Amino acid sequence: TLQTLGIFSQLSFEWLEPMRSILRAARVLSFNVDTLKIACIMDVNLVAQYASRQFTAPVSIPIVGTVLLLKRRLLDSEVQVVPETVNAVGTVFNVFFISILMTCLSPFVCYSHPGDGGSSVVGQASILCWQGGEHASMVAVGIVAFALVPVPFLASAAYGIRKYPSKVKSTHSKTFLLYCRFLFSRFNPETYYYSSVMLLRSFLITIVPVAFKDGVGVCVLRFQINSM
Repeated sequence: TLQTLGIFSQLSFEWLEPMRSILRAARVLSFNVDTLKIACIMDVNLVAQYASRQFTAPVSIPIVGTVLLLKRRLLDSEVQVVPETVNAVGTVFNVFFISILMTCLSPFVCYSHPGDGGSSVVGQASILCWQGGEHASMVAVGIVAFALVPVPFLASAAYGIRKYPSKVKSTHSKTFLLYCRFLFSRFNPETYYYSSVMLLRSFLITIVPVAFKDGVGVCVLRFQINSM
Protein backbone atom coordinates (compact mmCIF):
# COMPACT_ATOMS: atom_id res chain seq x y z
CA THR A 1 0.00 0.00 0.00
CA LEU A 2 2.78 2.45 0.88
CA GLN A 3 4.56 1.67 -2.39
CA THR A 4 1.31 2.36 -4.27
CA LEU A 5 1.10 5.72 -2.50
CA GLY A 6 4.58 6.38 -3.84
CA ILE A 7 3.15 6.01 -7.34
CA PHE A 8 0.48 8.58 -6.57
CA SER A 9 3.29 10.97 -5.64
CA GLN A 10 4.68 10.55 -9.17
CA LEU A 11 1.53 12.03 -10.68
CA SER A 12 1.55 15.76 -11.39
CA PHE A 13 -1.53 16.47 -9.32
CA GLU A 14 -1.92 19.14 -6.66
CA TRP A 15 -2.52 17.24 -3.42
CA LEU A 16 -3.83 18.89 -0.26
CA GLU A 17 -2.63 18.28 3.27
CA PRO A 18 -2.30 15.84 4.95
CA MET A 19 -2.15 13.76 1.75
CA ARG A 20 0.74 15.87 0.40
CA SER A 21 2.96 15.05 3.39
CA ILE A 22 1.99 11.37 3.33
CA LEU A 23 2.89 11.07 -0.35
CA ARG A 24 6.18 12.92 0.16
CA ALA A 25 7.13 10.42 2.86
CA ALA A 26 6.03 7.47 0.69
CA ARG A 27 8.52 8.51 -1.99
CA VAL A 28 11.30 7.21 0.25
CA LEU A 29 10.08 3.69 -0.58
CA SER A 30 10.98 4.33 -4.22
CA PHE A 31 14.56 4.85 -2.99
CA ASN A 32 14.18 8.58 -3.62
CA VAL A 33 16.44 10.41 -1.20
CA ASP A 34 15.34 13.78 -2.64
CA THR A 35 12.71 13.70 0.08
CA LEU A 36 15.53 14.24 2.59
CA LYS A 37 16.55 17.47 0.79
CA ILE A 38 20.21 16.46 0.52
CA ALA A 39 20.63 18.86 -2.41
CA CYS A 40 20.06 21.74 0.02
CA ILE A 41 23.16 20.72 1.98
CA MET A 42 25.62 19.70 -0.74
CA ASP A 43 26.06 19.92 -4.48
CA VAL A 44 24.54 16.77 -5.98
CA ASN A 45 24.80 15.58 -9.57
CA LEU A 46 21.24 14.55 -10.41
CA VAL A 47 22.24 11.93 -12.97
CA ALA A 48 24.77 10.33 -10.61
CA GLN A 49 22.22 10.42 -7.80
CA TYR A 50 19.64 8.71 -10.01
CA ALA A 51 22.18 6.10 -11.15
CA SER A 52 23.14 5.31 -7.56
CA ARG A 53 19.50 4.59 -6.71
CA GLN A 54 19.54 1.68 -9.18
CA PHE A 55 21.95 -0.22 -6.89
CA THR A 56 19.66 -0.12 -3.85
CA ALA A 57 17.93 -3.44 -4.56
CA PRO A 58 20.84 -5.35 -6.17
CA VAL A 59 23.13 -4.53 -3.23
CA SER A 60 20.96 -6.91 -1.17
CA ILE A 61 22.53 -9.84 -3.06
CA PRO A 62 26.08 -9.65 -1.60
CA ILE A 63 24.73 -8.58 1.80
CA VAL A 64 22.37 -11.55 2.09
CA GLY A 65 25.00 -13.94 0.74
CA THR A 66 27.59 -12.72 3.26
CA VAL A 67 25.16 -13.01 6.18
CA LEU A 68 24.23 -16.57 5.23
CA LEU A 69 27.88 -17.57 4.79
CA LEU A 70 28.64 -16.26 8.28
CA LYS A 71 25.58 -18.05 9.64
CA ARG A 72 26.74 -21.37 8.17
CA ARG A 73 30.26 -20.86 9.44
CA LEU A 74 29.39 -19.69 12.96
CA LEU A 75 25.92 -21.03 13.80
CA ASP A 76 24.54 -23.71 11.53
CA SER A 77 26.73 -25.77 9.19
CA GLU A 78 23.65 -27.17 7.43
CA VAL A 79 22.55 -23.84 5.99
CA GLN A 80 22.22 -24.07 2.19
CA VAL A 81 23.73 -20.75 1.20
CA VAL A 82 22.83 -20.57 -2.50
CA PRO A 83 19.13 -21.60 -2.25
CA GLU A 84 18.60 -19.47 0.84
CA THR A 85 20.27 -16.48 -0.83
CA VAL A 86 18.10 -16.85 -3.93
CA ASN A 87 14.96 -17.08 -1.82
CA ALA A 88 15.89 -14.15 0.44
CA VAL A 89 16.85 -11.89 -2.47
CA GLY A 90 13.73 -12.97 -4.34
CA THR A 91 11.68 -11.98 -1.31
CA VAL A 92 13.31 -8.53 -1.25
CA PHE A 93 12.67 -8.02 -4.96
CA ASN A 94 9.11 -9.33 -4.64
CA VAL A 95 8.25 -7.07 -1.71
CA PHE A 96 9.83 -3.97 -3.25
CA PHE A 97 8.96 -4.73 -6.88
CA ILE A 98 6.88 -1.58 -7.31
CA SER A 99 9.64 0.58 -5.83
CA ILE A 100 12.27 -1.06 -8.07
CA LEU A 101 10.16 -0.38 -11.16
CA MET A 102 9.42 3.18 -10.07
CA THR A 103 13.13 3.84 -9.65
CA CYS A 104 13.92 2.64 -13.19
CA LEU A 105 11.00 4.44 -14.83
CA SER A 106 11.13 7.79 -13.03
CA PRO A 107 12.85 9.65 -15.94
CA PHE A 108 9.85 8.73 -18.10
CA VAL A 109 7.36 10.33 -15.70
CA CYS A 110 6.92 13.92 -16.88
CA TYR A 111 4.42 16.69 -16.26
CA SER A 112 3.37 19.33 -18.76
CA HIS A 113 4.26 22.99 -18.37
CA PRO A 114 1.47 25.57 -18.66
CA GLY A 115 0.54 26.33 -22.24
CA ASP A 116 2.85 24.71 -24.73
CA GLY A 117 6.05 25.00 -22.72
CA GLY A 118 7.24 21.41 -22.86
CA SER A 119 7.52 19.17 -19.81
CA SER A 120 9.78 18.32 -16.86
CA VAL A 121 10.53 15.22 -14.84
CA VAL A 122 8.22 14.91 -11.85
CA GLY A 123 10.19 15.80 -8.73
CA GLN A 124 13.05 17.27 -10.81
CA ALA A 125 11.60 20.43 -12.35
CA SER A 126 15.02 21.56 -13.62
CA ILE A 127 15.30 18.53 -15.92
CA LEU A 128 13.39 19.07 -19.17
CA CYS A 129 11.95 15.92 -20.72
CA TRP A 130 13.19 14.83 -24.13
CA GLN A 131 15.51 17.82 -24.53
CA GLY A 132 18.78 15.87 -24.33
CA GLY A 133 21.39 16.60 -21.69
CA GLU A 134 20.72 15.22 -18.22
CA HIS A 135 17.38 13.74 -19.20
CA ALA A 136 18.93 11.71 -22.03
CA SER A 137 21.53 10.36 -19.61
CA MET A 138 18.86 9.43 -17.06
CA VAL A 139 16.77 7.69 -19.73
CA ALA A 140 19.80 5.65 -20.81
CA VAL A 141 20.55 4.67 -17.20
CA GLY A 142 16.89 3.79 -16.65
CA ILE A 143 16.73 1.51 -19.70
CA VAL A 144 19.91 -0.32 -18.70
CA ALA A 145 18.71 -0.65 -15.09
CA PHE A 146 15.33 -1.95 -16.26
CA ALA A 147 17.04 -4.59 -18.41
CA LEU A 148 19.42 -5.66 -15.62
CA VAL A 149 17.14 -5.65 -12.56
CA PRO A 150 13.35 -6.04 -13.08
CA VAL A 151 13.55 -8.03 -16.34
CA PRO A 152 15.78 -10.86 -14.98
CA PHE A 153 13.65 -11.03 -11.85
CA LEU A 154 10.43 -11.27 -13.89
CA ALA A 155 11.97 -13.88 -16.17
CA SER A 156 13.12 -15.96 -13.19
CA ALA A 157 9.72 -15.67 -11.52
CA ALA A 158 7.93 -16.67 -14.74
CA TYR A 159 10.25 -19.67 -15.13
CA GLY A 160 9.66 -20.78 -11.54
CA ILE A 161 5.88 -20.44 -11.82
CA ARG A 162 5.81 -22.29 -15.16
CA LYS A 163 7.92 -25.16 -13.79
CA TYR A 164 6.04 -25.50 -10.51
CA PRO A 165 3.60 -28.30 -11.53
CA SER A 166 6.36 -30.57 -12.86
CA LYS A 167 9.00 -29.71 -10.26
CA VAL A 168 6.83 -30.46 -7.21
CA LYS A 169 6.29 -33.99 -8.54
CA SER A 170 10.00 -34.65 -9.06
CA THR A 171 12.54 -35.99 -6.60
CA HIS A 172 14.10 -32.50 -6.40
CA SER A 173 10.93 -30.74 -5.26
CA LYS A 174 12.39 -29.81 -1.86
CA THR A 175 15.35 -28.01 -3.44
CA PHE A 176 13.12 -26.25 -5.98
CA LEU A 177 10.74 -25.02 -3.27
CA LEU A 178 13.70 -23.82 -1.22
CA TYR A 179 14.85 -21.68 -4.15
CA CYS A 180 11.37 -20.37 -5.02
CA ARG A 181 9.65 -20.23 -1.64
CA PHE A 182 9.18 -16.46 -2.06
CA LEU A 183 6.85 -17.11 -5.00
CA PHE A 184 4.57 -19.73 -3.46
CA SER A 185 4.61 -19.45 0.34
CA ARG A 186 1.64 -17.05 0.48
CA PHE A 187 -0.68 -19.17 -1.69
CA ASN A 188 -2.31 -22.59 -1.65
CA PRO A 189 -0.81 -25.21 -4.00
CA GLU A 190 -3.89 -24.97 -6.24
CA THR A 191 -3.33 -21.23 -6.72
CA TYR A 192 0.45 -21.30 -7.12
CA TYR A 193 0.19 -19.01 -10.18
CA TYR A 194 -1.20 -16.08 -8.16
CA SER A 195 2.32 -14.67 -7.86
CA SER A 196 2.24 -13.90 -11.58
CA VAL A 197 -1.09 -12.11 -11.12
CA MET A 198 0.32 -9.98 -8.29
CA LEU A 199 3.46 -9.11 -10.27
CA LEU A 200 1.37 -8.19 -13.32
CA ARG A 201 -0.84 -6.01 -11.13
CA SER A 202 2.20 -4.23 -9.69
CA PHE A 203 3.64 -3.69 -13.17
CA LEU A 204 0.40 -2.22 -14.53
CA ILE A 205 0.06 0.11 -11.54
CA THR A 206 3.62 1.33 -11.96
CA ILE A 207 3.38 2.23 -15.64
CA VAL A 208 0.30 4.45 -15.14
CA PRO A 209 2.35 7.62 -14.43
CA VAL A 210 4.44 6.87 -17.52
CA ALA A 211 1.51 6.27 -19.86
CA PHE A 212 -0.80 9.01 -18.57
CA LYS A 213 0.28 12.57 -17.86
CA ASP A 214 -1.07 15.05 -15.37
CA GLY A 215 -4.46 14.47 -13.69
CA VAL A 216 -5.52 11.71 -16.11
CA GLY A 217 -3.18 9.30 -14.35
CA VAL A 218 -4.99 9.76 -11.04
CA CYS A 219 -8.28 8.59 -12.56
CA VAL A 220 -6.67 5.66 -14.35
CA LEU A 221 -4.71 4.58 -11.27
CA ARG A 222 -7.75 4.70 -9.02
CA PHE A 223 -9.77 2.63 -11.52
CA GLN A 224 -6.94 0.11 -11.92
CA ILE A 225 -6.47 -0.40 -8.17
CA ASN A 226 -10.20 -0.69 -7.50
CA SER A 227 -10.71 -3.23 -10.27
CA MET A 228 -7.95 -5.61 -9.06
